[in-house]
Amino acid sequence: MENPRARKIKFLKKHKLPLEIMILIMNKALEEKKYETALEIAYKTAPYCHPKLNDAKVEMTQIKTLEDMSEEELKNFIGKVALK
Repeated sequence: MENPRARKIKFLKKHKLPLEIMILIMNKALEEKKYETALEIAYKTAPYCHPKLNDAKVEMTQIKTLEDMSEEELKNFIGKVALK
């Protein structure tokens, strides 16, 4: 009996995935100068082809000397140091 992975590979070789079909139609629309159709398909397929860059979380901390810190910043700093 064929294992599930081999069966899946055989299926994928025989059939096109929905994203592949959309890209083929987009390219055909471009060749036919149907730019609105191509743009609409490009807009719909882009999230599946390109990662979202705005999902990255960046946290920045400005380094200050102890003398430059406010009382609240000092308390926060001392709390973080005490936890370590």
